[in-house]
Amino acid sequence: MKLRYRLTIIIAAMTAVIITLIAGIVLYRAQILQTQVAFENLKNLAHAEASDMEMEFEMTMGAISIIADIYSSFENIEMSLRRNLFDEILHGVV
Repeated sequence: MKLRYRLTIIIAAMTAVIITLIAGIVLYRAQILQTQVAFENLKNLAHAEASDMEMEFEMTMGAISIIADIYSSFENIEMSLRRNLFDEILHGVV
């Protein structure tokens, strides 16, 4: 085999090895970045869900606070009107 063909084969093999190494490094780095982005997205989703839950909890607590304020005047309402008044209030809140 001539020297020219040997050098061509060696250079082609080295080029293939270098391209494979570069591709491997790029794929490894892409995997790391994808994992980081996935964790960041998961953290953002958890934060959004927690905010939604907190908002619902605050809404419920607000309704409970209003009902408690209304029921605090229980003794001031005439006995015959209490049941109807409080039933209407509860139906309005629910």
